[in-house]
Amino acid sequence: MAALSDIFYQTYGNPEGEPLIYCHGCPGSHLEASQFHRIALEQDIRIIAFDRPGMGQTPFRKIQNVAKEAELVAELAEMLQLDKFAIMGLSGGASTALAAAAQMPERLTYCASFVGWAPIHDNVELQKHLAPADRIFLRLSKYIPWAFGLGFAYLGHRLKQGKESILKIIGGSLSKKDRSILADNNFADLFVEDLKLAFTQGSKGPAQDGYLRYKPWGFALHDIGCPVHLYAAAQDKFAPLAFARTMHEAIPASTLHIFEDDGHLTAFRQFRKVAADLQETIHGRK
Repeated sequence: MAALSDIFYQTYGNPEGEPLIYCHGCPGSHLEASQFHRIALEQDIRIIAFDRPGMGQTPFRKIQNVAKEAELVAELAEMLQLDKFAIMGLSGGASTALAAAAQMPERLTYCASFVGWAPIHDNVELQKHLAPADRIFLRLSKYIPWAFGLGFAYLGHRLKQGKESILKIIGGSLSKKDRSILADNNFADLFVEDLKLAFTQGSKGPAQDGYLRYKPWGFALHDIGCPVHLYAAAQDKFAPLAFARTMHEAIPASTLHIFEDDGHLTAFRQFRKVAADLQETIHGRK
């Protein structure tokens, strides 16, 4: 465990393995990556999971747009003295990874969007695929931005009421497949603890993080100049398959992988595939 500058990070897997900067979901924290520790250890991967501003143990700082989040990645890499590294973003964190791919492609050995969010601000077709709660957040971001944070404040309130309270509100936006994995107490406990860490400083950080994903990202997908692996789940209601298909069409050198029998949360069990692709990609370049 370590803190560099004001960016907090946690290392999982093999400390001497291939460096993989991990960008957590929205809202989320470094704890999310702990479930991949054993596989990363087996695959000689060093996961460096950091908290974005205002979540976990990284202090809040104002971020203009998703493109600026690439500066967080660069700052972390510089302090860890990483010239080249792999990057992976899960769900809302995928946009951070893609921002890095757009701005520092020459430094990335591998880039993955894992059940990742897509730029939806002005894409009417993608907006049709949004879950009901996400449609509400999209409208707030467009028409009543000052009220956007109220939704995240409510999530923070439900977290304080306990595990069952937050799972009940989130479960309504999940597929049947994902609701089933939350019946696993170990997974559900980790899921809730990760959310609690995200809100440990309050709702300001999570709200900013969410808001940036509904607004223009500050870069175009077609400008990404390195290969990108897009991992998607066919039964995902949070990041629908249409998101990955749209990004696949827009990113010049992208590869689309679809987990037919998984949802947003059950796809986490597919990290071994990601780890294998990472090693194959890196070794293929050497």
